This record gives sequence, C-alpha cells and structure tokens, in this order.
Amino acid sequence: MSNISTTVSRQLVRPRRFGVVIARGFWLFALLFDVVTIISTSVAVGAGYHTLAYDYTGPVGQNVLIGSFVAAIYTGLRAYDGMYRSERINLEKGRFKSIAVAWNVAFFCLFIAGFLLKETDVYSRGSTIGFYIVGAVAVMAGRALVLSAFRFSVDRRWFIAKRVFLYGTRARVEQFLERYRPDRNGLLVVGVWYLPEHLEDGPSLNSAGVKLDLTNAMEYARDLRIDDVFVVAPWSSRVMIAESTKAFMALPASIHLTPERHFDDFCDLQISRVGPAACLRLVRPPLSGAEILAKRLLDIVLSLVGLLVLWPLFLAVGGLIYLESGGPVFFLQRRHGFNQAEFRILKFRTMTCQEDGAVVRQARAGDSRVTRVGRFLRRWNLDELPQLVNVLKGDMSIVGPRPHALAHNADFEHRIACYARRHSVKPGITGWAQINGLRGETDTNDKMKARVEHDVYYIENWSVALDLYIIAMTLFSRRVHQNAY
Repeated sequence: MSNISTTVSRQLVRPRRFGVVIARGFWLFALLFDVVTIISTSVAVGAGYHTLAYDYTGPVGQNVLIGSFVAAIYTGLRAYDGMYRSERINLEKGRFKSIAVAWNVAFFCLFIAGFLLKETDVYSRGSTIGFYIVGAVAVMAGRALVLSAFRFSVDRRWFIAKRVFLYGTRARVEQFLERYRPDRNGLLVVGVWYLPEHLEDGPSLNSAGVKLDLTNAMEYARDLRIDDVFVVAPWSSRVMIAESTKAFMALPASIHLTPERHFDDFCDLQISRVGPAACLRLVRPPLSGAEILAKRLLDIVLSLVGLLVLWPLFLAVGGLIYLESGGPVFFLQRRHGFNQAEFRILKFRTMTCQEDGAVVRQARAGDSRVTRVGRFLRRWNLDELPQLVNVLKGDMSIVGPRPHALAHNADFEHRIACYARRHSVKPGITGWAQINGLRGETDTNDKMKARVEHDVYYIENWSVALDLYIIAMTLFSRRVHQNAY
C-alpha cells in the first residue's frame, strides 16, 4: 500500500453507516418532498380560494386528486430527466428552466385530461390559476430546501452518494481533488493509487511490473467496496487508459475518465452518437424544435394582439413625429438576426439623422440629434413598438438579445468573447439584459461584456415562463428605463 498518498489518505474517512442509508434513499426523499409540496399546495390554495369567495372550504377531495395528478406528471418528468440524482441536485442551483418546463407540461396534461374526461366544468378556474402560480413558487422553493438539506448532510458526512477510487499520477489526482471538490457533491474518496509520472503513457505500461502494480491497485479497490473508479489521466494517454480500464472492469463499479481542463468552459457536455460515430457534444442548439415552435406561437399571438390594440397609439405617435420635424415617421436600419441573417429593423424615428453605414454613433446623454418627441419616446421605450411588425414577419422575437447595428456587431465580435452566441436565437424587442438595467450606450468593453453575459444566460436558460417574466418586468419594472437617452 506504499502507493497511497499520506496527504490524501488522511482524508480517506470511512463513512458512518447511517450515511450509506441516507445516500440510497435521498432521491426518494427529494421526490416525495415534491409530491407532498404539490398536493398540499393544491389543497391549501383551493381551500383558501373557496373560503374567500364562497365562505366554505370547497371540494377538498377534488383538490387532492388534481394535486396528485399534477404531482405524478411533474415528478415523473423530473425523474426521467434524472433531476433527483444527487449529482444533478447539486448542479441545479439558480436554474429554473427544467422546473418551469415540467410544471407547464404537468398543467397542460391536466387540462387535456379534463377535456377528454369531460370534467373541465367542475374545475374552479380561480383555484386552478392560483394553484398554478403558487405551486410554481412552492416547487422552486422546495428545490432550494432540498439543495440546502443535501449540502447540510454532505458537510456532516450524513450523506454519502458514492464511494470513489482515484487512479493516476500524484499531480493529476491533486489537481482533480482541488478543482472538482468531490466531497462537496457527496462523493467520498475512499482510496487513491498513484501511478509514477513517467508511466503515464507509453510502451512501458505493458511491462510485467507495471501490470502487477495495476493488479494490486485493482485488488485494493475491490477491498474498499467502491462504487466508482476515476482514471485521472489526459485523454491522449491511450495506452494507460486502455490498460487501467481493462483491469478495473473486473470490479462491479462504474469507470470514469476525468475531463480535460478546457471542458470546464462548456456547461452542456454530452456524449452523443452521430450515425456510427461516438462524439463529445460541446454545445447544443439553444432551443429544441418544440421550444422553437412554442416561442414562435407566443410571438405571433402577442405581436398580433399588440398591433390590434396599439394602432391608435401608432397613429398618434406618427402624427407627433411628422408635426415636429417632418420627414419619415419610421427609422429603418440593417441589423443581424438569427444566424446573422440580415434584416431591416423598424422603429419610430427619434433623431434628425438615419445612420446605417460603416460608422454608427450611439445615442448618449444630452445627444443633440435626439428630437423632443424622440426623447420622450426613447425614455419610455415607445420607439420600439413598430418592431412588433418585425416579430410578426419572423425576423425578431418579443424576447431575446437586443440587435445592434452592423457596424457595432463587426466591432464587438472581435473584442467580446461569446458575442456571436447572441445570434443563435432571434433578437428581441426586450431581453434579460434590458430588464436588469443593461441598456443604452455601450462605450466600454465592460458594459458590453455584462450585456453579452446576460444574453448568454437567457439563451442557455430559456423557457416560456422566463419569456413571460421578462415581458412583465419590461412593462412594470423601473430598471428597464435606466440609461434611456
């Protein structure tokens, strides 16, 4: 056992026995917590609504049935996606996309079931809407509590998800432990076996002495009753990976090859098959086919409603612009849309100029080019309303990264990392960056970098619920009007 590191071996603590019991049942605890939360919310909201509206608690049994149906669909979807596994629980902090999708699908199934069974007439619309809203908040809060319970248990070693064995050179093992902190995810490192640095790759790995050392490592790991083996090696070490995998396959354990360091830059790595080829997918398309359809339907409905309701305002604003400065009412400028396809954006004219060339100067505080009517329109974002036509045509979306003039795109693509990622979805009239106060002049790299970071976050966490939230904040939040010149 001389290959075991003295430094690391001090951390190789055998787990408490009840820690193993909790580990095997934590997924069930998380699932049942969601079920109880959903059913109790359905009953509480239904009883509260009927008490306020009709002075009695209402059909409690029906609320239990509705809650149970929604809980079954919701937890089934979440379980299918693996969101109750310990490693997924700890990685979901701050991400509500999968929760929102599962919650919306569960309610869609509820309405379809009610329609097919001809039971929709017995639904209380008020309590159902209340259950949808309050329940969404409850399941998100419940997930936060489960995450807190997970981390509390891990810190005290009450929760041990997996018993892990590491095999590799000393330097790489120590880098792996420092970078990924497996103990923070319920992974207990119960054994380490070091490979000499000069044997990380090459023909010498096939020597009898090295094979005997590898056999000893495998037997040591067997005695530890491990769940997983991590081969800590660069992917270029083909001989070492092949030989160690062959040896550890004799154990009833999962075998993992640790990631290269640059893989940490990608948040959605996945092994995928393209025909007969096994590939490592670094980046996925931001939206699936179903998500693109859902977003497009939302855009069509909202843009049509907006144009039908706001046409009197369009006439009034157009008249004011013409009376003040004459000339064109609308401003057209080339922008890049989805996949950098060029289109002409439509806005109310707010300036005395209509720049659309190689040099476009952004508006700034006190800009003399902005008209009096234009200043009011820009202050309240009314100059953006004609873009509802762009949305209806399919050039834009209601929500998405704000498009910039072509001259600014050419400049920022060379200065800001991931800037081009903004064009992987349609640009929007409003967006996540705008409701967080990131609008107006981008005269520094830091300002544009902050905007791009928010845009990329939106792209990677899109959901219908997020779009509706951004629309609501655009209408009612004061922050969206910051830096409007």
